[in-house]
This record gives sequence, structure tokens and C-alpha cells, in this order.
Amino acid sequence: SLAFSPDGNYIGYYRLDEASETDIYTSGKVFISQPNGLYQKKILDTRLKNLKLSWPLSDRLALKTELSEIFILSEEGGLIKFLDQKFNLEEMWSKNGKKLLFSSSVDSSDSQTWLQVKDLDSKSEWPLNIEGGASKCTWSINNLSLFCSLYKFPSVDEIYEVNTSDGSRKLVAEPGMPIKNLLLTPTEDAIIFINSADEKLYSIKISG
Repeated sequence: SLAFSPDGNYIGYYRLDEASETDIYTSGKVFISQPNGLYQKKILDTRLKNLKLSWPLSDRLALKTELSEIFILSEEGGLIKFLDQKFNLEEMWSKNGKKLLFSSSVDSSDSQTWLQVKDLDSKSEWPLNIEGGASKCTWSINNLSLFCSLYKFPSVDEIYEVNTSDGSRKLVAEPGMPIKNLLLTPTEDAIIFINSADEKLYSIKISG
């Protein structure tokens, strides 16, 4: 698992070591280095397996475990649990790395997931009361709004702008197709996405 730092100058990555004859348990390590591998620095030894890394802030990485827990890791090796175990977890960090959008279900057998937000500094967590998946959303540069593709009826999605402070939403577009890989242009005047039915790339202009 590998993640670029917010400025793109470094990478963080997780490496799992093989178990030896004297140590029946495998152990892993988290490193940071330049993208070419130079100036490697180990920041964590761990027995956690199958870690998925992200790098929301310049001095903090995020580790997602195979149990769908999320830990925050400092460059000095400090590890703090940020999110308890969730079922069917999907997550997406805001542009400034201070908020985490995530979706989860009530239990492992439930396919219905709901959107929630958690603040990194205050640790406060609140529901948006919107059914959907975090992987079908994208953050605005204001770190307050989301643009989400929400299920309407079989094989059709609608795109909404969602206010994460109160969960209010307004309809932005009705493309009339199933959507994946939603992206917002840097000027936020258009949404780009893939139609999962034909795998073609589409763009829709949106008003400010």
C-alpha cells in the first residue's frame, strides 16, 4: 500500500515481512521516503496486516486495517485510533485533510450504506442522513460541500451538492445513467464521471 504526501514530494508505504523460524508471526513496517526510494525512514513497526495507507495531512498519515478501523499515524510514529470498526466501510478525505467522509452499514449483511462525516481535530462525528457510498462522492475545495452520485432507481443516478454541516442537498444534474469515479474540475464548473454501463467518460457543466 502506497500513498503520496499532500505536496507530492514524498511517499508513505507499508511493507509486510515474512515470518521467520523464530518468529511465527509476520510483522510489517510503515516507511516514508522520496518517490525514488531515497532517504527512507521507518516510522512504525506493526503486526497489523493488509493496511491501506492515505496521507491526508503533511505530518499525518491514515492507516485503514483489514477490520475497517482507521488509525492516524504521525511522522514520529505516534499511533491513535480515529475510527472504530465499521461494516462495508468506504472513506474519502477532504481536500485539506481535516474531515473524513465515510459510508458504512449497520452490519456486515446489510448492503445499505449511509454517509457520515468525522472531524480530525475535534473527533466529532455526525450523520448526513443520506443513503450512499463515499466512493461515489468528491469533496469541494471549500472542504464543506460534497458532490455525490446518489441512487435514484435501477441503473440511474442523480448528482447532488451536499452541505456536510447540516446534510442539506440540492440537485445538480440528472445524467440518466449509472455513475462511478466522480471527479470535480479544479475550477468546479464541471463534473467528470464514468458511465458504468458503457465505461465512457462524460462531463456535465454545473453552475456556481
